[in-house]
Amino acid sequence: DGETLASGSWDNTLILWEAKTGKAIRTLTGHSDRVYACAFSRDGKTLASGSSDQTLILWEVKSGRQIGSWSLGWPIYGVAFHPTMEGHIVVALQNGTLALLDLKRGAGIPA
Repeated sequence: DGETLASGSWDNTLILWEAKTGKAIRTLTGHSDRVYACAFSRDGKTLASGSSDQTLILWEVKSGRQIGSWSLGWPIYGVAFHPTMEGHIVVALQNGTLALLDLKRGAGIPA
């Protein structure tokens, strides 16, 4: 939405920031290790985060609550909502592969 930024941290948290002022809005906790990646959905309502704890977590931006979590078996170095396949996230794993996660089915598909 151009109003909110997100950052992941080595202290296992994500912080949502107000873009205009740089003020922290909310801290999201749920990962058990470093957060390497995060991405907003196109509508800005959902945030995805990936961590060295091998989990992908989905967050509702407005409330900060977790709305989904998947263990992918490898540390996650990158996440992106697929630009044309709604309900899918592309994940870059430490083993050098990409996976396509179908959020509705909870199934991973090698990309």
